[in-house]
Amino acid sequence: MLLPRNADASAARLRRSLERHYGVRLAVIVVDSRVTPMRLGTVGLAIGISGFDPVTDFRGTPDIYTRKLKVTRINVADDIASSAHLLMGEADERVGLVIVRKAPIMLQDPGGSRKTRLKATSCLMTSSLAAIKKRRANMRIR
Repeated sequence: MLLPRNADASAARLRRSLERHYGVRLAVIVVDSRVTPMRLGTVGLAIGISGFDPVTDFRGTPDIYTRKLKVTRINVADDIASSAHLLMGEADERVGLVIVRKAPIMLQDPGGSRKTRLKATSCLMTSSLAAIKKRRANMRIR
């Protein structure tokens, strides 16, 4: 199956249509597979999101030892997408849709998949690669 040109818009259209048809509120995630650096196999990735905030921010809340969390944010959309990906499969399973009930989300529409993206300078992996590239360039100059 080909991916939609605008996965967020496709998720929003599908969500509105399903909500009208069934008379319920829900959220929709368009899922694709990806590979993860230094890991074998594919996992699900939310490429289109509609109907909920894809990232839960725990910064400032206490952990189990009552210390305030400083950096923890959970990409709920990718976690749900990965679960759906496991059930949909990657071969000839022909499962095109998974219904997830009681997911830890609040139904709202805060902006789709762009809320899950980081600038390259804020990303741990890309900023590390840039630092390595810079070090190598400096080594050649000397």
